[in-house]
Amino acid sequence: MRTVRDIMEPAVTVGPDVPVHELADRLVDAGADGAVVVDGGRIVGVATSMDLVARLKTLHPPSVLRLLDLVLPLPATHADEVDRRRVAATTAGELMSPDPHLLGPGALASEAATLMVEQHLSLLPVVDGGALIGVVSRRSILRAIAAHR
Repeated sequence: MRTVRDIMEPAVTVGPDVPVHELADRLVDAGADGAVVVDGGRIVGVATSMDLVARLKTLHPPSVLRLLDLVLPLPATHADEVDRRRVAATTAGELMSPDPHLLGPGALASEAATLMVEQHLSLLPVVDGGALIGVVSRRSILRAIAAHR
């Protein structure tokens, strides 16, 4: 069985104050799917290429319920709030998903894949003794699948 240590790749890291355009540049330059957001040596979140792409998403107006002559606004869903937050983000800290799932290097690659699929994640930081040592990305998983032939 392959472990996370076997398939992980180097982590791209950014601080929470890095502008989103600089985050995009770093991801493109590194060929990475996301970055681990670190503040004072502590992992505070993950910002992915999909977070950046979602900034261009068309926002839908709030939903309303019409009842006779009464118009009642419906509360925004969690997804609506996340979309609005992403569109308005100007820094990695505003764009990131906070409190990311962390894996130890001894976790199985299948465990990482399961977590990614079930939680809709594209990047998982790998830590050893509290220190960031790499990441598992979709590309890491694909490389492991291709190498397994």
